[in-house]
Formats: sequence, structure tokens, C-alpha cells
Amino acid sequence: LQRISQVVHLPLALKDYDSALTAPGFSDAAGLLNTASPNLSLPASESEMHAYQLLSDLYGQPAYVLRVSLNRTAVRSSQLVLNYLLITLAASVLLFGIIAVLSIDRLLLAPLQRLGRQVAQIGQHGDLSERVTIASRDELGRLGADINQMLADLQQSQRRRQESEERFGRLIESMDDMVFTLDEGITQINLYGDKAHKLGLPESIPLPGNLEAVELPDRPLQDYGIALNISAETLRNHLVSLQQALTGQHLSFEWAAQSDSQDYSFQSVLSPMTDDKGRMTGVVGVTRDISEMKRLENTLRQRVSDLNALNEVSRAFLSQLEAQAIMQESCRLLVKLFDVEAAWVGYFNEEDMTVLPTAADGTELARLPLSTTPNKTASAQHPALLALRSKPPYCSRQA
Repeated sequence: LQRISQVVHLPLALKDYDSALTAPGFSDAAGLLNTASPNLSLPASESEMHAYQLLSDLYGQPAYVLRVSLNRTAVRSSQLVLNYLLITLAASVLLFGIIAVLSIDRLLLAPLQRLGRQVAQIGQHGDLSERVTIASRDELGRLGADINQMLADLQQSQRRRQESEERFGRLIESMDDMVFTLDEGITQINLYGDKAHKLGLPESIPLPGNLEAVELPDRPLQDYGIALNISAETLRNHLVSLQQALTGQHLSFEWAAQSDSQDYSFQSVLSPMTDDKGRMTGVVGVTRDISEMKRLENTLRQRVSDLNALNEVSRAFLSQLEAQAIMQESCRLLVKLFDVEAAWVGYFNEEDMTVLPTAADGTELARLPLSTTPNKTASAQHPALLALRSKPPYCSRQA
């Protein structure tokens, strides 16, 4: 035991178990040792600590108690070293955390924040030609490239939409028709086209959200800055037509108005507007000025009436003339009205296949010989005879 103590440089003491129960320096620990807890450490004084080990015999019964005395200065040194290690480990963890946070902030959060600021700035300016700048080639760089591609697609789509709107605007302004729309909420009517400006109509007419609640003006429309004078009945018909169009009907109707002592006639066509899912979104209408067409129609109707009257007069006049005078007058009118050199009328005798000229103008009747042919099947027949046999008009050129 002494040799072992010299080798390990620690004081060793050994007592049999029974003696250790009563021996000073062993009794406190021996009562606490057992086969389940064979070792124990207890402070002996401020400068020394004892460690106990229970040694069992071959049968597993407690036989000896071994005591090792340790200087508590070494223990405190070990504890201090352990504390230093814990502090160093905590400091290392804290330093590593700070470095990790700074690295994440510099490598990930800062680029993300910069990207967010650039996107927000583009949104505030509304300029889709601007682009975000991401120099990295990682996932964040690919995100920036995707955002730039999205902005390019939006810019191209916006440019196409603007070009389409400009073409539509030029088309609306160049056409002589007036286009108007009514939204589904019945909040206002928007009018487009140069015709609306010429007639003094406003670009939009507010509505109360219900066509039945629209109050017709009790004063002339000129008092509201509208050049047209439209009757209350016409306005009421417009409201009824708009209400029907909102139910999905296609309508076409004509109406009249006055402006500066001039009468106007219009034709309006109403159609419901739907989205790509077939849901009603409003009404679109086109109003065309058909005043000139109405005037031409009235003029044509008057001309037809005049021609009918002239026809009746002509019939009455011709009924008083002889046949020879009628044929002579017909030849004269043909030469005068159709710019021909001469015209003649002949009498056809089917029995002897002859044509006898009876009236002429532009040539002397005596210079027109009797036209005849040997038989009905002869190949060399007079053009008049060919026209009579073929029924349709027959043209012939002779030297």
C-alpha cells in the first residue's frame, strides 16, 4: 500500500469494512458505501478531501474500504481550469454567433434588404424600365434575374397595352360614331369620340347606381352644357334600353334630337359586356349620326313619289297619241338621251320574215330598206331578225 502511495503520490489508507464502520475518518463514509454505490467523496477540511472506495470479496460482500486523501488546492485548480474552459467555450460560442450573424447580415440580409428597397423604389416610381442590381451568382442572384425578367415582360406588356389604347383612341377619335359604356354598378356613363365633343356631351355622366332612380331633368339640357335638345320621352327610352341591355339583350333603336334649330337622327346599338368567364361587366353602345341618311331617304322617297306621278302623267299623255307619233318620239329620245347617232323602229311580219322601218331619228326613213330573209333557218339574217329570234338584245358591227 505504501509503494502504491509513493507511485501515485497520494496518501492511501485501507481498513476492513467492519473496522471502518467505527474507525475515525472512515465511519462517516463507510455507513454510506454499499455495493450499489461503491465510491464516495467527502471534504475532510478546508484544505483536504477524502475519496472512498468500497472493495468487495470474492463473494461480493464488503471487505475493505480504501481512502485516498487529496489536497483541495489541486481540486480548486482543476475547478478553476474547468471554469476557464467553460468561459472560453461560452466566449467562443458567443464570438461564433456574432460572426455568423454578421456574415448572414452581410451575405444574405443586406442583399435582401437592398433588393427589397430597389423593388419598392420601382413600385413607387412606376417605371418598369428600371432594373434591380444583384452581383452575386447564388440563389439571390437568380431571384434578381427573375425579377428583372418579370419587369421586362411587364414593360413589354405595358407597351403593347399603351399602343393598343393609342390605336383605339385614334380609331374612336377618327370615327364619326359615338361610343359609350355603362359599368355594372350603374355609377356612370363614359362617352368617347369626337362626335360627343362636337355635340357638347360630357366625357362622363354620373348615375345613382340604379337606372330606375334616375331623375329626368326639369330644365332644357342646354342649361347643363349639352348642345342637344332631347325630349324626356327619348331619355326615358334610353334608360329602358340600358336596363334591358344589362339583362343580356342586344338592342338597336333610332331616336331624334335638335341642336341649333337643326334636326338630328341617331341610331344606337347596345350590347352587354362580359368577361372571359361570361359574367356581366356592363354595357357598350355605339351611336351613329344617320341624319344625312334620313335626309337622303326622304329625298329618295320624294323622288319616287315624283316619278310615280310623272309616270301617271306620261301614261295619260301617251294614251292620247297615235302609235306612229309614239314610235317617232321614242326614236328621238333614244338619240338624245343615250348619245347614239341614229335610232329606228320597225314592224316585223313573221309570215314573210320581213322588218319594215316605220319611224327613225338621226337618219332618213327612206334610206332604211326593207329587211328580209329567205326562211327562218337561213344563216345570213338581218341583225334585227336575229334579235327577234334570240329575244335578248343583239349587238352587231357593220361597215
